[in-house]
Amino acid sequence: MYNIVQLLQRIGVLCLFVFFQEVRLSTLLKAGRDNVSSRVSQSCQKDDSNNAPINEQEIGRIARTLGQAYDQSGIQGVLNACDQEMSVISTTANIPYLVRDIHKNFSSSNRRRSITGIINGMMGWGCRCSNTIDQSTLEDSLFCWKLLDAVDNSHLSCWKPDIVTLSLAYTGVADSHPPEASAILARAKQLRRGDSEKEEKENITLNMPDAKNKELSSEHGFHILYDHADFFILNKPSGVSLPEIERVLRHHDIPLSDLNPDGSRGLVHRLDVGTSGCLVLAKTNAIHAQLISQFFLRQVEKSYLALVACDNPMHGSSNKLLSSGIIDLSIDGRPSISYYEKMQTDDATSSRSLRPPKATILRIRTQQGRKHQVRIHCSKGLQRPILLDPLYGGERIMYAINSNAMKQARAKRQFCLHADELSLPKWGVHVTAPMPLWWEQIIQDVEKIQ
Repeated sequence: MYNIVQLLQRIGVLCLFVFFQEVRLSTLLKAGRDNVSSRVSQSCQKDDSNNAPINEQEIGRIARTLGQAYDQSGIQGVLNACDQEMSVISTTANIPYLVRDIHKNFSSSNRRRSITGIINGMMGWGCRCSNTIDQSTLEDSLFCWKLLDAVDNSHLSCWKPDIVTLSLAYTGVADSHPPEASAILARAKQLRRGDSEKEEKENITLNMPDAKNKELSSEHGFHILYDHADFFILNKPSGVSLPEIERVLRHHDIPLSDLNPDGSRGLVHRLDVGTSGCLVLAKTNAIHAQLISQFFLRQVEKSYLALVACDNPMHGSSNKLLSSGIIDLSIDGRPSISYYEKMQTDDATSSRSLRPPKATILRIRTQQGRKHQVRIHCSKGLQRPILLDPLYGGERIMYAINSNAMKQARAKRQFCLHADELSLPKWGVHVTAPMPLWWEQIIQDVEKIQ
């Protein structure tokens, strides 16, 4: 009995020790954050004393200009407007007043998305200036930090900084102000949900190979196109979901960043289940934030291959598709532009006869990168759905084909969209993913249709 009492006493002492250590660590972390904030706050006060804000009407005009630019041209419009109004926007004393008026103009429930676009656009502008030869454009190298501070102090009830906001802010100060950058990165990670919550919500059923088997290519078709110390690019197979890819990579002990708020690891951008091709994954949180910034600022160059029908199956006509063109079609009320060119021409001869081919491959480049932009633009903009696309008419136009290749593609949730090229100019990287071999059989099956 005496031994049990002693044991319980020791356990109690140990619990108290752990509790006080956690309290001490939390206090130290808070003190570190307060120290960074204090230094920046003092800097802001110094700037404010030397740079009195311009008149209220001018601030209001610029806030409205930024809103109109976002409505008309999206993020690119905001970036252009910032270039035009840089003498005012780059003055740190004006930032809190601009944030206040942006909130005032767009706080209604149907305009809250505009706040995200405008603030992120301003943050992206500051990030771009901080990391290019335009550094002299900014009055203060801490522009991104002070914009974030102004957003925090404005107490916006309808909007909070998201992972894009924080990634841009981090990238904007990473090279010049490491302490502030570290604080932003730590804050970004706080947005993340726990792994256990994610795994409870998702039912991932992928057969895992032996833990010692590192041959991702032979086991899962994950061809690594480029490997960097901080990120890598793989050729994603069609029909494989991103959670499945993540699970396989973690199973093979491949390091992945953990910055995404949804709990996913390493994923910097998205490809649909049926889409194949170039996929970038980050190994570290610092590079993850920088890659998010690169994608947001359209500094990542991407192109897609889409297999579509040559004639106009949706309208029952044979409207000729031009060899190249622009698709300007808004998506969810937001500006969306794509550029296409035909990789195969309508006047090419079929391998079986002199008739024109019934399918052609388009190379498509997007300006914005909206969700499903390529799929929607092919289906609704060109009136030529991507073959086998179940959401936008690509399955319906192939109902008459019941070949083995078609059956397998449908069973695997595959469709004919492939991210074939990706460039990261910041790192001097350009990769190409070859067209999927199974497309060849699909093309042959389409050509057999009478």
